[in-house]
Amino acid sequence: MGLAKTFVGNVESFTQRHKYSTRHISLLAKAFGYKNISELMEFPTPEYDRIKVTVKQVYNESGTRVMESEVVKIEGIE
Repeated sequence: MGLAKTFVGNVESFTQRHKYSTRHISLLAKAFGYKNISELMEFPTPEYDRIKVTVKQVYNESGTRVMESEVVKIEGIE
């Protein structure tokens, strides 16, 4: 996609606020080998409008930095 690895890492991190912009959607589609954006967006309608995600995080000894994150459970909210 031509993006810095640190940017992508920050976007995919639970603890960072970095996000992909609308400009990145076409880059993502191209990176995954799709010919247009609509192919990237073909997925089933989610069962729930809202979900609760439980994340387990391991902090360093001083408790100031997340060293590891793991999604433990995803459940629908009705």
